Amino acid sequence: MNDRPNAPARWLMRLAPAYILAYLLLILYAGFNPTAFSIVLRVALHPASAMLAALMLAQPGVFGRLETKLLLGYVAWIAVSSLCGVLLYGWQLYAAYQNTQFHMIFSALVCFPLPFALPVERRKPVFRTMLCAFLTVCTALCVLALITVLTQTPVLAADGRVLVGISQLHNDSRLVIAGMHPNATGSLCMLVLLLTLYLAGTSRHLLVRTLCGLAMIPQYAVIGLTDSRAAMIITTLGLACAGFLWVWRQRALKALSGALLGVGLALVISVASYFALTLSVRLVAQATAAWAQAPAPVEALAREIESAVQQAQTPGENPAPPDGANTPALQLTEQRALMPDLQSFTGRTDIWRTVLYVLKTHPQYLLTGISHDGMAEAHPMLERFGGEAHNAYLQVLAATGLPGFVALAVFLLLLFLSSLRVVLPRRGLSFGDQFLPVVLLCCCVGAMLESIYLIGGQGPFHPLFYLVAGFVCCTPAAAQEA
Repeated sequence: MNDRPNAPARWLMRLAPAYILAYLLLILYAGFNPTAFSIVLRVALHPASAMLAALMLAQPGVFGRLETKLLLGYVAWIAVSSLCGVLLYGWQLYAAYQNTQFHMIFSALVCFPLPFALPVERRKPVFRTMLCAFLTVCTALCVLALITVLTQTPVLAADGRVLVGISQLHNDSRLVIAGMHPNATGSLCMLVLLLTLYLAGTSRHLLVRTLCGLAMIPQYAVIGLTDSRAAMIITTLGLACAGFLWVWRQRALKALSGALLGVGLALVISVASYFALTLSVRLVAQATAAWAQAPAPVEALAREIESAVQQAQTPGENPAPPDGANTPALQLTEQRALMPDLQSFTGRTDIWRTVLYVLKTHPQYLLTGISHDGMAEAHPMLERFGGEAHNAYLQVLAATGLPGFVALAVFLLLLFLSSLRVVLPRRGLSFGDQFLPVVLLCCCVGAMLESIYLIGGQGPFHPLFYLVAGFVCCTPAAAQEA
């Protein structure tokens, strides 16, 4: 990239980071007032995102990256597959381009190219400033959530929804923030925790590291109170990788010794972290009255499911209902998905089998895709879960077909290679710079259980992922080897 940007590039450098930060904060605000957010998104943010993406791609050194070309092809194929849905499957044009589509376009074509459009000396300061502002807001929400737990006074919306505090969900009580699902809340706090650790690792000031350490306390506590198993596992993975990386960077140790000691420390951190997170779940179970008022235990629910199976298998008593009706078998699948069954990842395997069944019975979807907003119409089971496959890779395969899946897979492969060039050197970069690829690793692992990390949806995960990916590819080690 030219070190002396022209006038549009200087204007873009000032506008784009502020716009992305405002967008991330607005996504958090959407949980408090979804109607207002939807209006602002359609009227102002969508046109601004399209204009900013065009300006971003026009900057020198941006479109030349293979990753950028893959993302542009990925987004273009989303538009083509949606058009195929309009022409071949009778979808409405408006439904084909819902918020999810624009969210993905914004994240891919604005957040990822941002560091390439900035002067080299401004990349890290801009990124750290954006993260500081965003993480401060998220940490304040975590502190507010803990206060509502201790005082048992949740923040409620006008319609009675819990915006911040303990919410009754399925068979237990779980913590929510900004009206998001507890799984999304736990994933958000996990991502915030790891990015806070990155900030602490890039600073040499004791005050900054101390503030980051204090901020991580409420973030870590909220992860446990959401009772999100996926967020707990991924948090444990991230902290274990941080321990391994810290030992690996010790120059006094040889490479083999550093690797062995790093693995040992990672195992210790894994056990301690997961134990602490599960302990917080038990503590909130004893401290909140709402938990004590949970519905019937799992054994009673299991008996109801067994009865539903017998009723569904009895011939002659259950006439064939119309498409999408609430059949006993569908009720069974829905109830199983609500059970705390670790063997089925809390019912996710049922959803994954449904997606594969849809692809098997409709092979044309492997070419054209169903579109992200058409997922709910593909099968009654998917409609029950809002078209969510709870697996980003299956979601992309079903929604965009093989062309979109291959484009995203190649992009992630290139991102993995860039991450290795950042992590493997034992000197030359700060701990935070080498830890940043771990954040991407945790998101990719989390994408096997939740679609929100790689697919536009509830929460700011998608734009944050591509923003971090862009800055990982722009680190000196990755840029030198690319």
